[in-house]
Amino acid sequence: MPLFIWDSSMSVSPSKITYSINSFPDDNKERIIWWYGAVSFSSSPDSTTPEVEVTLKIINRKKLGKNRQLSEKASIHKIALAQLDLVRIGSIWKGRKQTGDVWDNFETHTFEFKFQKDQNIECIDCFDKVPGSNSHYISQDKYTFSPVGEKPDVLVNPNRTL
Repeated sequence: MPLFIWDSSMSVSPSKITYSINSFPDDNKERIIWWYGAVSFSSSPDSTTPEVEVTLKIINRKKLGKNRQLSEKASIHKIALAQLDLVRIGSIWKGRKQTGDVWDNFETHTFEFKFQKDQNIECIDCFDKVPGSNSHYISQDKYTFSPVGEKPDVLVNPNRTL
């Protein structure tokens, strides 16, 4: 005898599912997913799934109106890499739960670029020195780099890959 029998009346609409992320603060504050950070090994000995740093900003509402502003302060939380499809930049969360809303109050800027075939473009190398100084663009005292295998164009630092 089957343990579970599926009945068509039991269907679940994806729009009615509320997702939760346990590493987010357990409170009632609205936050926006602002940015992603470093990917690292799992901090749990029971998991091999990589983790991603996620930056959250609190949404401040002026009284009960729709006039919303973002806090200048941000908090960083680690989530499993597999959860990135749920935790999208711009999505709004209330505590640990996804609200289904998206932040639509971004500042917009327009930039114009003109590329020409014979345009002289200067490229810099992270090992170059800043013109008129003795310092490098990327401090070699703070960041040590080494080539990856036979790929001299890929440099590895313990925290980042260039």
